[in-house]
Amino acid sequence: MKKTFTLSIILLLITTVSFAQNKKELIRQKEELKAQLDSVTNELYAVKRKVSTAEVKADSFKAQVEDLKNTNATLLTNIESFTALSNQKSSNLEQSLESMKEKDMQLEAINKSLYSRDSVVLVLVTKLNKALQNVQGSNAAVTSGNGNVVVTFNNDFLFDEKGIKPTADSTVESIAVVLQNEINNVDISIESQLEVSDSLTRGKNWMESIRKASYLGNRLENKNKLAVSGLKSFESESMNIDAPMVTKISLQPALRRFYEEVKSFIKN
Repeated sequence: MKKTFTLSIILLLITTVSFAQNKKELIRQKEELKAQLDSVTNELYAVKRKVSTAEVKADSFKAQVEDLKNTNATLLTNIESFTALSNQKSSNLEQSLESMKEKDMQLEAINKSLYSRDSVVLVLVTKLNKALQNVQGSNAAVTSGNGNVVVTFNNDFLFDEKGIKPTADSTVESIAVVLQNEINNVDISIESQLEVSDSLTRGKNWMESIRKASYLGNRLENKNKLAVSGLKSFESESMNIDAPMVTKISLQPALRRFYEEVKSFIKN
């Protein structure tokens, strides 16, 4: 009986010690697990904070990306607008330069025509003076002014009652030969001086003036085939009543041709 009781006590003690050790081990394991849980929980919180921070940064980056996209789109639009404006300005500049070039060409053409017109005057004066030098007893005088050339004759030298004096015909012929060579470059008109008198005889004197002009005009047209564009009478501006009466051949560079050339240059 004692042995059994003793054995039971021993077993109880062994069981109690074993249970105490197991309990202690369980407590230790529990503490370890709790520590691990706390560590994992802390790590989880840390991860959550990092995730939250990352999400905030991601949202910020996303907003920046959108801003960059908008800025880039605006920049592209501005570049396109600038390119279009630059192209337009370049086109306008090219048109302006082309227009200036055309204007320069037109001005050059007009200057050439003006130079040609002045050249005609110079050539006429030179040729007429040279032709008259070879005519003995010539009374004609050659002058130029305002772009015209004028050959002036004293009426007493040039006319008689029937028309051109035979003694003056060689002078007229010398002038006509020069004009035949310049027929396309000049317009010819005849002006005869009107004798100043009272109003009662003015009409008669005018008829006499036109008659003298027609003598010379008919001579140039019929014999030399020169076209005379007009017959005129004029009153002298001189106050010298003793000055001889005169008749003039007025030669003007062909303005119609000049204007046609200028018009053609401008049109083209």
